[in-house]
Amino acid sequence: MKIPGKVMRFVTWSQEDPRAVSFIARLLHCVFGIRNGLPGRKGFLLIFTGASGDMVSLSPAIRELARQRPDTPVSIMVKGSGTGSILKACPYVDQIVEFCLYEDTPCKWWQLLKPLWRIVWRRRYATAVLTMGTGWAPQYRIWALLLLYATGARRRLAFRDECAPWWNAGDPVHRLPLANEIIEASQPQRTDRFMELFQKAGLLTEAEHATTEVWTSEDDVREVAQLDECFARRGDDRPIVLVFPGVGSGPGKRWPPGRYVKVVSHLIATYNAHVFLDGMSRDHPLCKTIAALVSCKNLAGRHSIGALFALIKLADLVIASDSGPIHIAAATETPAVAIFGPTDPRIWAPKSPCLTILRTSDCPPCGNPYFCQRGIDFVCTTHVAVSDVMQACQHSLRIWNPQCR
Repeated sequence: MKIPGKVMRFVTWSQEDPRAVSFIARLLHCVFGIRNGLPGRKGFLLIFTGASGDMVSLSPAIRELARQRPDTPVSIMVKGSGTGSILKACPYVDQIVEFCLYEDTPCKWWQLLKPLWRIVWRRRYATAVLTMGTGWAPQYRIWALLLLYATGARRRLAFRDECAPWWNAGDPVHRLPLANEIIEASQPQRTDRFMELFQKAGLLTEAEHATTEVWTSEDDVREVAQLDECFARRGDDRPIVLVFPGVGSGPGKRWPPGRYVKVVSHLIATYNAHVFLDGMSRDHPLCKTIAALVSCKNLAGRHSIGALFALIKLADLVIASDSGPIHIAAATETPAVAIFGPTDPRIWAPKSPCLTILRTSDCPPCGNPYFCQRGIDFVCTTHVAVSDVMQACQHSLRIWNPQCR
């Protein structure tokens, strides 16, 4: 059975036989709790279950934790999908371990404990913090809370609104102190929310600056130079535009592909731009279809996540929906046009003066990118007009437009 099926089966089992789940959770907590109770090196363990954009939003908290507590090691456990690659060049994290709980790959049930064994048994942690993001549906969060409990850390922190699956579980599981310090969230924006979690827990004082950041290596820069010659010479009079037509979790976040064709054609005709379509491997067919209609190149699935950071840093403009590339653009101070739909920009959009947010005002944000509550195919996204995107691009690329110079 594949991993998501195992998790759903576990959720069902926890409801049918919560006493057995309670026994296993207590056993793991005792094993790792004894280890953490021994004298020795102490540190912070972050259990992160979000996607790439959430990781970028978490970067100020990680940076401040390392700056204000330089003698305390920081480790992070992340879910799969290459999220750990985002931190490979990060100077603030001592150890990174990926767990494949949400991956669509075959795995033995006992292999789910390997990441926990690697990161907890080799080191001892006084504090474990659960930082959830968009990557997990509510039915999976009970597993994340049990993972937090199994670390055996004396302090186990989590937001109150992310502990709802624990309260709704069967009585034996409900009685487990999965998180022994519950933090009330008052900040809606993701970066501020993560900082608030650490500050209210007493782990951080007031931050000097809460700007996000990403990290690249020399290998990432070399990889980008090999993708196309324009990245290597980067000195001509043509702007570089990165377009991400397929990114975003859920169909409600994705702007119609035909409109991207019109925008790309406009950028090439007006600015003589180098336009590159990008995204994950699963976005390659869509990007290939768009690239066949306009004169641009398809980079989807052809590079690493670190190379994506370097690509966006080199670009003059990024166009995407509410997704990771928008957060990376904000962190690298690259001008970006973000097309928002069912998600609320006040919560999910990064703070950046270089970001232009487009969203229709006819439909209030519902936060559900998978099901249109009005039953009319996500008008919040489809009502964003091509002309609006073109105007936003003109504002960001005005130095490249001869008529605007």
